[in-house]
Amino acid sequence: MKSVGERLAYTRNTILSMNQKDFSKLLCISQGALSEIENNKRGLPMEAIIELMKYSKKDIRISCTWILTGIEDTTSAPALSNDEKELLTTYNKLDRRGQHRVHTIIYEEMDRMNGTQKLSVPRSDIDI
Repeated sequence: MKSVGERLAYTRNTILSMNQKDFSKLLCISQGALSEIENNKRGLPMEAIIELMKYSKKDIRISCTWILTGIEDTTSAPALSNDEKELLTTYNKLDRRGQHRVHTIIYEEMDRMNGTQKLSVPRSDIDI
């Protein structure tokens, strides 16, 4: 992908699975402006770049370096497998109690694999 607009559209469609309306709100620009940016009819405003950078701190799938320059960001975490992505996405949809249950199951499995007893997190350490 040769342009910022193409990479931004790819990020919106393929990585984030967002429509233009929601993505334009995230970037604090109008939907029409986003359409023009994605179609290489105008540049990405600094304010939108700042919003994109803020969002990228919450979502490791987003590389501002790649979007803005086309250069892969080698300092970011290694790519996640599809299974890992699905687990993280599903986990993030859970409420605090559901997340605690997942933690408990993981620690129980680690105990089973290590042949040890109870490594699980005490209930007092988790806000439910």
